Amino acid sequence: MSKSALTTRIAQPAPQKIIRLEYPGGAVNADINSTDETKLLDALRNAGMRTV
Repeated sequence: MSKSALTTRIAQPAPQKIIRLEYPGGAVNADINSTDETKLLDALRNAGMRTV
């Protein structure tokens, strides 16, 4: 890793909220700003109402 990449990683603020999404066979942690929490949950709810 280059010094500039390391500096960029260190300079980034920590996420304000981590939402763990679990599904059959796996899980993922999503780092989001607290202001986007409602938007993300609304998007997931809308996606869940659709059929593939």
